[in-house]
Amino acid sequence: MERQTARPVTGADMFIGAAVLVLGTINLWKVTTLQNLSPVDLTLASLVVCLILTLGAFIGRKCRLQRNWTVCFTGFILFVPALFVTARDNSYSVSKTKALFTICLLVIIAAMVLLETRGRRRSFIGASVFLALSVSIWLLVGGKPDVSTSGRFQIDDANPIAMGRVACIGVVVLALAVFRTRGWRLFVSLSGALICAVASVSTGSRGPLAAAVVAIALVSLLTTTSKSRFANFLTLIVLGVAGVVAVLQFAPSSSLERLTAAGGGASDIYRLAIARDTFNLAFAHPLGVGYGELINYLSPNSISPIQGVVQYPHDILLETAAEGGILAFAGLLLMLITSWRRLRAHANDLVGQAMLGLWIFAFGSALTSGDLIGNRLVWLMLGAGLALPPIVRTTKKKGKSGARIQRSKMTELG
Repeated sequence: MERQTARPVTGADMFIGAAVLVLGTINLWKVTTLQNLSPVDLTLASLVVCLILTLGAFIGRKCRLQRNWTVCFTGFILFVPALFVTARDNSYSVSKTKALFTICLLVIIAAMVLLETRGRRRSFIGASVFLALSVSIWLLVGGKPDVSTSGRFQIDDANPIAMGRVACIGVVVLALAVFRTRGWRLFVSLSGALICAVASVSTGSRGPLAAAVVAIALVSLLTTTSKSRFANFLTLIVLGVAGVVAVLQFAPSSSLERLTAAGGGASDIYRLAIARDTFNLAFAHPLGVGYGELINYLSPNSISPIQGVVQYPHDILLETAAEGGILAFAGLLLMLITSWRRLRAHANDLVGQAMLGLWIFAFGSALTSGDLIGNRLVWLMLGAGLALPPIVRTTKKKGKSGARIQRSKMTELG
């Protein structure tokens, strides 16, 4: 297993962990009020800071590439062929192509380089909780109804779904902490999880909530022994009941009505239509239709009028298969499977379980909302998984005395 050290978390660890989190989530919570307080663009600042930190760390290791990089480079190289069929005949296609091969690539590389140590991953988790609680409290205290859609609360002009995602980050991490804490820490974790849950419900977004519930359930049941699985199952039920009671008691009634309403509005109808067309396009165009080019291939009834040229199926797998083709789809699957296996193998403490939970949450959210470049948290968690030591098969050999010697299942960090 990865070597566990007693080295305390340093100030540098906390800064780096927070910087990576900001880079991967700034597009979700960069509201007008915060941007007006900053003399520079927050997105640009996070890019520059993480680029400098990544280059510094890379130079510090004398420009040596580790085995982790093979999967990342192979995966992204498989996204390249679709560039040759990308016409870039609209603004969305141009911006999407640039962002995919600059911002998204930097996010995954920065996470791989900067989240290698346990101290930095722990700082990343801590910063995630702080961000989620801050946004949740802001939503509950200063959030205002979305004038365009009933049952949604937002901060400034931010997308309610994005705010719901940020709040659910806290739901996942703090709920998982409930399983491994006692005393006052248990009370604080449970209280924080419930605050984030109520805030997420106030945004009227189903996708983030569903992804959070799945993440908590899977991690609590998959990363435990058979003896404690039943206890975790009971804890999971208690968490669910507490969450439902808190939501019914404190969440806005209009948000609850939206979440429990039967059927879907116009937005849901268009999403289903686009998803159906995108699925068919993935088989009709095995090399892809090009990044941001769905507008040229969708049937007229599937095009959402309010979205203009920015048309995507709100499903990262469908989107990759249709726009990037079978090669890009294979590259994404390669990175997903490899990062999942490494995070799953290292989920033996709260930090590891929180990282695995955020991976599941990010991927689950990307299956219901957002596009390739908007789901930066997915790229971040892919990099976080690839940053961990690769898994090797257990081998046994006989020593001089004839006894069998079992080698470690994982390599150590270089």
